[in-house]
Amino acid sequence: MKTRTLKKLKPIRIIGTIALASAIVLAGVLGFNIYKDTEAFDADKLLSSGASVMYDSNGEVIYTYGSDENGTRENITYDDLPQVLVDAVIAAEDSRFFEHNGFDLPRIAKAAISNLATGGRQGGSTITQQLIKKTYFPNAEKTYTRKLSEVFLAIQADKQLSKEEILTLYLNKIYFGRSTRSIGIAAACKYYFNKDVSELTLPEAALLAGSLNSPYNYDPYYCLDKATNRRNTILNLMVVHGYITQEECDQAKQVKIENTLCTSSSTSNNSTLAAYVDLVTEEVKERTGLDPKEVQMNIYTYCDKDTQELATAIANGDKYDYSDEDMRMGGAIQSSQDGRIVAIIGGRNYSYGLLNFATAKQQPGSSVKPFLDYGLAFENLDWCTGQTIVDEPYSKGNFKPKNWDRKFHGTVSVTSALENSWNIAAIKTYEEVTKKIGKSGVVSAMESLGIDMSKQKDPANLSYAIGGWTTGISPLEMASTYLIMVFIQKVIQLIILKLFKREEFTTLMKTFKTKQNKVIIRKQVPLWFVKSCLIIQKTVVGTTLIYQVLIMLVLKQGLQTGLQAKEMVWVEKAVIYG
Repeated sequence: MKTRTLKKLKPIRIIGTIALASAIVLAGVLGFNIYKDTEAFDADKLLSSGASVMYDSNGEVIYTYGSDENGTRENITYDDLPQVLVDAVIAAEDSRFFEHNGFDLPRIAKAAISNLATGGRQGGSTITQQLIKKTYFPNAEKTYTRKLSEVFLAIQADKQLSKEEILTLYLNKIYFGRSTRSIGIAAACKYYFNKDVSELTLPEAALLAGSLNSPYNYDPYYCLDKATNRRNTILNLMVVHGYITQEECDQAKQVKIENTLCTSSSTSNNSTLAAYVDLVTEEVKERTGLDPKEVQMNIYTYCDKDTQELATAIANGDKYDYSDEDMRMGGAIQSSQDGRIVAIIGGRNYSYGLLNFATAKQQPGSSVKPFLDYGLAFENLDWCTGQTIVDEPYSKGNFKPKNWDRKFHGTVSVTSALENSWNIAAIKTYEEVTKKIGKSGVVSAMESLGIDMSKQKDPANLSYAIGGWTTGISPLEMASTYLIMVFIQKVIQLIILKLFKREEFTTLMKTFKTKQNKVIIRKQVPLWFVKSCLIIQKTVVGTTLIYQVLIMLVLKQGLQTGLQAKEMVWVEKAVIYG
């Protein structure tokens, strides 16, 4: 009898042993996974990177970078939060937030019972758990391991941080709508109401708190009725938890959400500054190796906002009548005092990310004659403005240039040749220069003026004398060259950035070394020579008379595109236009 009983018990013991061993292994694996998820907890990781910001010369914000991860987030502190927002968020998301230790067992139990009864998927996560999930497990599947890891990390966070810090971190990190411009409470306030966090009213705070449950479905720009119902639910919860009275609740419900929303354009970056912003962005990437969209930084520039907006208006035809709607243009405006780039024209109707014609290489035409032909002749041939040149039929193999008026003018002075932009005189001058200094001398002289010669195939070719370059010169290079020529008494610093600050968990400041174009021409082109070749024009802008000095204006026909192109450089008081 005993033997039969033992035989019956044996299989049960084996099964039990296997089950126990399996449970131990499973618990070990589960425990190990949780340990791996939680061993490296760092409160600093909960911090959100704000959006990079660009400032003009007066320290005013002109651009805020946006990204899928950070949007246009601006981090704020707990002191910036109005009490009405704190109350609304606590009522909506975690009513026992200031009481539990990061994990609220009664809340979890209540959510579980509700889900079993209704078949729903109500969440029971605390605000601290939501912060942990958003930071550590943003794309993870909902598993028991992940949920337990979330609980452990939430408890650790609650031990290391104050409730106020946790709530602030949460509100700085979370989405409040569909747009990336609604990431973080400060950005969301701008996105919806175009106001600061501190200015929120009760119905506005309830709307924002209500969106946290489902930012996509409760964005009032897309789902006004759902957003309104959700806001009213939050107002009711605020009454239940004693934050507001029923009367205040009823009054807040009377406010129509659509009347509080701002237009989307009021939160967009100013497109008139696009060309300048794009140029600065490329400069930052080149100098730092960092992308402002990915790494938070504050970028300070020399942009003059009024000048930039005027330049854009001219480019777009608001201040100038174009003879051809297909005409393209690019330009740069620099201070003659120190070389600061104060405005950029990227093209007609320029918008962010397009080809920036200010830095695009173009055939320079006759704009090169003052510094390439006559400037080098003054330097290397000891010429003066009284030097004469014979303007006559000229050819060099298949190269048979002509003047723009198809005439020849006999013996002409340098001054007359430059003022009238005679091609033959310029070519013959350049020919004498290249005989004296050769290709290397030309390259060295041009690079000393800040012109990139690395892709120019044969600078000694005589077509260069009248602007027939291999890759051309950008308007920015042209403006900089004339800046150095005209104000040659100084070493000019051609700069667009003041400095930038990169903020992570500590503030780090780096001041850029400015780019310098050091003029190495020994017998500098005398200022009186340039001035003697200028044509003074008087222009009326509104009621203000502006005296503009036009160095060269050449109209070229028959480009491959069939468009007209004007190459010009203006010097006006303390500004260089290229």
